[in-house]
Amino acid sequence: MPSPFENLSGQGKALKAEPPDANAFAGLKRSGLARLKDAVNDALSLESRFDLAYNAAHDCRTTELLVRPAASREPPSALE
Repeated sequence: MPSPFENLSGQGKALKAEPPDANAFAGLKRSGLARLKDAVNDALSLESRFDLAYNAAHDCRTTELLVRPAASREPPSALE
C-alpha cells in the first residue's frame, strides 16, 4: 500500500521541485492581504469574517513557503 506521500505523485515517482513563480507569489500575497482587510468588516456575518481570516492566513503562509527555502524557515512571528 502506498504511503500518503507517494499518493501525491504516484507510486514510484518522485515529486519535482518547481521554480519560484513571481506571478503566483504576487497573486497569493494580494489575495491574502485583501481577505485579511475584509475579515475585519463588521458589516459581514461572523461566518464570512472567519472564512476570510482563515483563507487569508492560508494564502499568507503559502506565500511564505514559495519564497523561503525549507532549511531557512523559522516559526512565523508576524505578517510582514
